[in-house]
Amino acid sequence: MKIKQYCYLLIATNLLFQSLFAYSNANDEPLNLSLMSNMIGGKWWLGTDNYKTFEWGLGRTQIKMKHVIIEENKEYVVAEGFFYYSPNSFSIKGVSTFQYKNQQPRLLEYFGNVEEGSLDFVYKSILPSGETKIYTEKWQWVDDNQYRWTLASLEDDADAKKGIYIRKYN
Repeated sequence: MKIKQYCYLLIATNLLFQSLFAYSNANDEPLNLSLMSNMIGGKWWLGTDNYKTFEWGLGRTQIKMKHVIIEENKEYVVAEGFFYYSPNSFSIKGVSTFQYKNQQPRLLEYFGNVEEGSLDFVYKSILPSGETKIYTEKWQWVDDNQYRWTLASLEDDADAKKGIYIRKYN
């Protein structure tokens, strides 16, 4: 087994076992999308040229996400998707499509764990050709209107992408 595949398997297994036992102390119910509810409302800016929005989906069973990039004073939607709580795996799952300009669209499949103050994902990026890449993504809340974002490839030796998203209401 290749080292990168082993690392992916190790991280995915760790997230699975963490999420299997993710219960709140208050009422012993599985944690769910309520821990992501602070994402709802406003625009979450990373710098001045892109933002994400989050809103409740049907019956508050999902959270819809949209990612917008601004170039030459025009807004372009580059990703749309949703997150949902999976009672079968006691975890947050998600799916979105990402397409920047004339690039091939990518399907992103998320598998994650939400704990008080942070969200950890392993996700797979899939091109129409079937080529895949595996990433880890972490959202660590700084306060109600900021979260620290980190994205790292499990396959490449590239430096992780990092930033702080700041919510603005306008």
